[in-house]
Amino acid sequence: AASSISCPVIDGVSFLDEACPPTTVYSMFNSLGGAKEIIVHPGVHHPGSFTMARSAELISRLVKLFTITD
Repeated sequence: AASSISCPVIDGVSFLDEACPPTTVYSMFNSLGGAKEIIVHPGVHHPGSFTMARSAELISRLVKLFTITD
């Protein structure tokens, strides 16, 4: 299913995440068909990924990814 995705994707992986283990995240990420980036959160559990600083980083990357330049 991930190979059929062709739009840009920014994904996050938390190394201590038991809900979405890193092996499954990387498996999906490596199968993506379009442009992709991954944000690594070492030493973080699933709920710990969502902080104001990480949200700001994600927004910044999304703006760069979806900004159209001439």
